[in-house]
Amino acid sequence: MEPRSGHHHAVSDVAAAYFQLRELDLELEIARRTLASRQDSLRITQMLANGGATSMLDVRQAEQLVFTAAGTIPDLERRIEQQENFISILLGNNPVPSPVERNSQSKRTRRKFRRGFLRPFGTPAGHPTGRSAVDRG
Repeated sequence: MEPRSGHHHAVSDVAAAYFQLRELDLELEIARRTLASRQDSLRITQMLANGGATSMLDVRQAEQLVFTAAGTIPDLERRIEQQENFISILLGNNPVPSPVERNSQSKRTRRKFRRGFLRPFGTPAGHPTGRSAVDRG
């Protein structure tokens, strides 16, 4: 086995973990949009029920859809945190801040943190050749 094969395996692991993280981010975005849509639908259904155009059964079904959509978000946030911690550990860093600390960070700070995952091994942070095409885009 050549000496650099372990390095390639580590790069492969980080890349796979990063793409999993991006997938979870997209799932979270979809879940939040779904929740907003279902909340709007509930509001409309409640107005219709108040006007006598629909039954309370429809309102309860719309409420259940809101509760179901809302229930997926905390799980996705937990899975994202776990994935971020996994990537940090793969890179030899400490895990990311707790959810409370992370929620206080801006999206820009979080994107900057994510870009650090894409820096090639052995390339100093901020070095022009250390930026991937994803960072520049």
